Amino acid sequence: MFVLRLIYSRPALIVLTVVFLILGVDAFWQHLDDRLAELAGLRAWPSDQDDDLAVILIAYGVLLEERGPLFRRIHGHLPDAGDEALNHTSEIAGALMLVAGLFIEVLDVSGDLLFGMSVVVGQAGVVVILLLHAVGAWLLLRYLWDLFRASRRAA
Repeated sequence: MFVLRLIYSRPALIVLTVVFLILGVDAFWQHLDDRLAELAGLRAWPSDQDDDLAVILIAYGVLLEERGPLFRRIHGHLPDAGDEALNHTSEIAGALMLVAGLFIEVLDVSGDLLFGMSVVVGQAGVVVILLLHAVGAWLLLRYLWDLFRASRRAA
């Protein structure tokens, strides 16, 4: 129970979001670099960086989405108004991250299949995956902003 209380605290959520944002931005740049090198003929193998961001978004999305029910189970009572607002924000952000991560994964798998059929379709899939990387980073950044706003209101 202590670990869950620690993970779901506001400061821990801020630290986790910053770490995942850094990892997500790094995955985006690595994926972009790999795809550009592949197009230039410098490398011929695909990167697994998109899988990294998809896993981060899916796992963190589930963690955030379940903050409210776990809060009630850990503390044994309903949260106060500040925590309830954070639970609501976390639930929405978690669901959006989960959807973005799943779309990255699905497009990565289908993009690999389509790339073998048509280079144009495959490259369009790469562009969409890169856009979803940017959306994932934006979701993490937006959630971080909401956490800081909630911290200021609580203080």
